[in-house]
Amino acid sequence: MKTVISKTHKVIIVIFALFLPGSCALQQEVPGSSRGDNTVLVITGDHPDDAYRKMGQILAERGFSIQSSDREMGSISTAPSSLHRRMRWEAQVNVVVSGSESATIALSGSSRIDREGSWVRIYDRGSRTGHQQAGWTELYEIAKKYEGAEIAFETR
Repeated sequence: MKTVISKTHKVIIVIFALFLPGSCALQQEVPGSSRGDNTVLVITGDHPDDAYRKMGQILAERGFSIQSSDREMGSISTAPSSLHRRMRWEAQVNVVVSGSESATIALSGSSRIDREGSWVRIYDRGSRTGHQQAGWTELYEIAKKYEGAEIAFETR
C-alpha cells in the first residue's frame, strides 16, 4: 500500500509541475515595463493621420468596437470588450495620437471584473494574474501589432 501511495504522489507532483509553467504563461509579463506604468507608448515614423487610421484598424482586429473617435484631436475610445473568454473581465482602451510629422501613440485604458463592477485604470501590477494585468497585457499586445514601431512605457 505504501508503494501505491508513493507512486500516486509522484504522479500528482509531475502533473502539478507540468501544469504550473503552463498556467503562468497565460498572462506573460510585459518586457520593458515597470510596476506602476499605466501608459504604453507606440513611437512611429508615420504621419499622425496614418497612425490614427492604423490604430483604428488594429483595435478592430483585436475585437474592440469604437465607441467614440475624434480625428482632429487624435483620440479613439473603445466600447467595453471582454478580455478573457472564460472570465467576466472587460476593458476599454483609450488612444491618443500626437505629433506633427511622426506620430507618438499613447495607449491607456480601464478594466473591471464584471458589468456591475467599477472601472479601474489599467496599470502594470507587477504580477501575472488578475484583470488589471490582463488589461496591461492587452495594451501591450495592441502596441505590438503596430509594425515598425518602438514601444515604451510610462506613468501618467
